[in-house]
Amino acid sequence: MRPTWRWSVVLSLALLGTAPLQAQTLQLHFMDVGQGDGAVLIAPGGQVVLFDDGLLNNCDKPVGYLRGLGIDHVDYHIASHYHSDHIGCAGEVLGRFPLTTAAIDRGGSYHSSTYVLYVDAVKEKRRTGQAGQRIVLGAGSARPVAKRATPSPECASGSRGAVPDFQ
Repeated sequence: MRPTWRWSVVLSLALLGTAPLQAQTLQLHFMDVGQGDGAVLIAPGGQVVLFDDGLLNNCDKPVGYLRGLGIDHVDYHIASHYHSDHIGCAGEVLGRFPLTTAAIDRGGSYHSSTYVLYVDAVKEKRRTGQAGQRIVLGAGSARPVAKRATPSPECASGSRGAVPDFQ
């Protein structure tokens, strides 16, 4: 009897090594950033979306968490608002994990040194979020993952939202 099973194993391992990144699953992590909030969405294709990033001068937790996930970049940074416990680590985080695509926030300006540091960290990649905006995560994706026909009652009238798309 010939050892054909060995060739099957070798071929399977070779094919596994060439499997596309899309075979991964969607990951959503809520980070302990001390005071404030932070979340990381990792799409099946490896795109990274960072929602807020932690408290100014207390960036060890978000940086350590992102390192622990094996992240080496951030595709999108989404800032919920301009308080130092939500955008305070933008400079340090994006200095270690380069922003590749865009930073999305509510636009306008805010009178604080933390806001100035945030704007400096995201530079020309800063974009104002738009109501109903979609962010495509994954080549060829055009279907929304989630869609809300009307804003929920808890949303403020000036709220903006983005719906990530992926395949």
